[in-house]
Amino acid sequence: MSLWRNWMLLTWVLLPGCMSDLTGPKALSGFLGRSLSVRCRYDAGFRKYVKYWCKGSSWSSCEIVVRTTGSEEERTASRLFIKDNHSRLEFTVRLENLTQEDAGIYWCGIERAGSDYGFPVNITVLPETWRLTGPVEVHGYEGKSLSLRCHYQQTFDNNTKSWCKMKEGVFFSSCESLISSDGKVNMGRVSLRENKKGHYFQVTMDSLNLDDSGVYHCVIERLLRNIRHRVNVTVIPASSSDSEETTTISWQSEPDLFLITTTQEQTTKQSSPDSSVDSEETTAISWQSEPDLFLITTTQEQMTKQSSPDSSVDSEETTAISWQSEPDLFLITTKQERTNKQSGFSPIPTEYLIYGLFALKTLIFLGLVIAIIWMHRRYNQKRPSAATRQENAAQ
Repeated sequence: MSLWRNWMLLTWVLLPGCMSDLTGPKALSGFLGRSLSVRCRYDAGFRKYVKYWCKGSSWSSCEIVVRTTGSEEERTASRLFIKDNHSRLEFTVRLENLTQEDAGIYWCGIERAGSDYGFPVNITVLPETWRLTGPVEVHGYEGKSLSLRCHYQQTFDNNTKSWCKMKEGVFFSSCESLISSDGKVNMGRVSLRENKKGHYFQVTMDSLNLDDSGVYHCVIERLLRNIRHRVNVTVIPASSSDSEETTTISWQSEPDLFLITTTQEQTTKQSSPDSSVDSEETTAISWQSEPDLFLITTTQEQMTKQSSPDSSVDSEETTAISWQSEPDLFLITTKQERTNKQSGFSPIPTEYLIYGLFALKTLIFLGLVIAIIWMHRRYNQKRPSAATRQENAAQ
């Protein structure tokens, strides 16, 4: 029993794949021609240790292909990169331009005295199934610009790329080329920029109009058959209202104060093109010595330009900020006044409203008195006299 226990303990020490001091993903997949990153985590006690990436199905005979120096400096070996991050307690291995030969069993390793620690990672390289990718649907606003990227495999770096729009014909549809990477341009508002290092090309459409909506294709041109990726482009109409705002900051010496004036004009595009709303807001910041306080006065005027151009609303708000020593506190006082200005309209004086309400109450009271008198007379007319009631009782 003791021999078996000692053998199990030795196995636990010598088999690094079972150690919890080093962990990572058990399996990862990457596409042919693309890059793949692997992160391996370790315990805090191994910060300054050398880490490495080892290839081979057997831990005892795997080949170290790239390693660190114990620092955070990135090290490279052909298409392999390794970098340690002491603060995050992990090191990252990156494989660039994957090939089918890159598939297999790898090991995250930590070099130490005695036996190294290792963790196995199974790398799978997927075939070239994607070829050309990009967005399926994009939106842009009328008058603005729209950009999109189409990614391709590294094997198509030297092929001509183009951007075309589908046209429906009588018997069949065709894709009309608008621009290509070889310099051919059939539409001046479209540009194409290729990035071979990133394996993509970017298409930009400027000054969009509603006719630009439709079905387009990213295209990689080949001798026998082109490779296409369909993109639906939708152009959204421009906003139905325009707004313009102007802010002016000035200093007024008499009295000493700052004036901040904001003028805003908003035009509504409807049946009446001249319909608009003008708004002007003026903020005056001043200091008043007796008593010591700041005065912030905001005056706002809003005018609607329609059938009545003189119609406007004025609003004035005054905020006083003062310091009161007994007790120690700030006093903030706000006073707001709002005035309606309309052509052919003047506010009714308060005394007229009081007289009108008094007259209305008097009329209501007289009406109630008349109604009571009328109802009383009708009741007496229908009621039988005393003699009639006695005759009825005798019978």
